[in-house]
Amino acid sequence: MPTEHQNRVVEQFTKVADKFASAPQFTDGDALDLLLSATKATSSDTSLDVACGAGVVVAHFAAIVRHATGIDLTPAMLIKARERQAFAGLHNVTWDEGDVTCLPYADDSFSVVTSRYAIHHMPDPAGVLAEMVRVCSPSGRIAIADISLPDDAKEAATFNEIERLNDPSHARALAEGEWSGLFDELGLPAPSVWRYHLEFPLRKMLEASRLPTIQADALEIQVRDRVTRGELRNSIRFDRDRCMFVYPIAVMATTKSSIEA
Repeated sequence: MPTEHQNRVVEQFTKVADKFASAPQFTDGDALDLLLSATKATSSDTSLDVACGAGVVVAHFAAIVRHATGIDLTPAMLIKARERQAFAGLHNVTWDEGDVTCLPYADDSFSVVTSRYAIHHMPDPAGVLAEMVRVCSPSGRIAIADISLPDDAKEAATFNEIERLNDPSHARALAEGEWSGLFDELGLPAPSVWRYHLEFPLRKMLEASRLPTIQADALEIQVRDRVTRGELRNSIRFDRDRCMFVYPIAVMATTKSSIEA
């Protein structure tokens, strides 16, 4: 039985499936190449992308690896993923609909396991990462690309508050120190880290989330007020008068080898 939060995720991502399949921030080739490079994937690998959404990462990896698998909770996203596969003419791909907190795969099933822009939607990020580790083969590579906030508790709390108002499926974005702690708790080597930013015009974000106009207006006023009060120093910039929401992304890659030693 899906949880209330899982139902919220499915509802939200069903609404935005088209946007996620085509938005340049999600299909950017340089960001995809960075994730691919971080995993050191080769033609002998089998890959799994956890919470694969519209299949952008899976399709990118499928051009390199022996076989690529994607799993996601939202059927509408998997429809977009299959459309992407067909357009690219890929035949070494599998799509599964399922709960990423309890992956339906045997231990050590994949040599590369990834998740991109998804774990901040998970109430239990440690549990999801533990599942990724479980299904990763010995000496396999694990890579996560996700929001990584500065270690400033007040700003992190404000960021998460605003993001939940924009996207009700948002659980919590972790700070840099929290990510390090998760890898350490699972006995993983400290990850190699690469960083970049995603930027979205705040108004377009609110429109994509299909917030009622009155609610969107109120949220934009609140965001601008928080900026004035210095509570969103690293998460907002202004392009003239246009408010840009900034997501600090970290690509964190490590191996499973030390766990098996």
